[in-house]
Amino acid sequence: MDLCSRCRNVLAEGHTRAVRKSRCRIFDGGACEPCRELQDLDTQISQVEAFLAHLRERRPSIKAKQNRAHDPLSRTFPPEVISRIFSFHVFSSGESVDLESYDSPLALGAVCLTWRKIAWETPGLWSSLTFKVDKPVAYVTFVSRMKLFEQGFARSGSLPLSFKLQSFTIHSPWDRENHESKLDHDDAWKTFASILNRYSERWRSFDIRISTWDLFYITPQLRRGFPNLLHLSLIPNKFDYRQKLQIFGSSSAIDIPAPSIVKLARLRFDDIKISWMVISPLSSTNNLKCWTAWT
Repeated sequence: MDLCSRCRNVLAEGHTRAVRKSRCRIFDGGACEPCRELQDLDTQISQVEAFLAHLRERRPSIKAKQNRAHDPLSRTFPPEVISRIFSFHVFSSGESVDLESYDSPLALGAVCLTWRKIAWETPGLWSSLTFKVDKPVAYVTFVSRMKLFEQGFARSGSLPLSFKLQSFTIHSPWDRENHESKLDHDDAWKTFASILNRYSERWRSFDIRISTWDLFYITPQLRRGFPNLLHLSLIPNKFDYRQKLQIFGSSSAIDIPAPSIVKLARLRFDDIKISWMVISPLSSTNNLKCWTAWT
């Protein structure tokens, strides 16, 4: 642990040691021999540390060159072809990708700087994402994961967007036993809804499969409609007749969603404010008479 020679505070990591001038005046107003030796040694240590810091700064660029030299893809193909290869890999298991899976563009970007640059500059890799919650998580973890998807959508350029939110729990996707999680429940869905609202004009496909309780919390936060939405799928985990939903209820008549493909389950018709004029197939997992009884 190095200390500053003036203020005696701990030096930050990577900061070179400041050389303290000797105050020794034992012999005829000059420093004694041990003090001079210590000062010379401190000077050499400072020079070595500065040189070592310089070497550490050079290492990442040389490591990147090494990765490029050893990478058969970047040696053989131009970035445009590698981008296509990445697309085939990412969407090999479906039309949407989970950023936390091993097939995600984030995993590709972790290989080397060259792959990261190509993946980050390929908008198609980030335009169709899936967010899965298979077990209760802490509120902070949930929000940090949503931020990860927000960063992903920010790399999608101006492409149409598709999003799937799937929760395999009947209750909230984070741990309700945590008192802080209960207090932040509303804020979590506000964070999620703000992401949806920010890209509202670019949504092409929207698929949500969460609990009715959480759907009740998120829908009032959707302040904008999705005017370019083509595919809409809303399938709560269970039906709760006590929850009166207002899905897209804040949308104006101008930007009200008008999807052509709709999949619904465990919802009432009057829970959803969309245009039904252009719908071709209507898919349901519940009896239609059961729905109309609640409208």
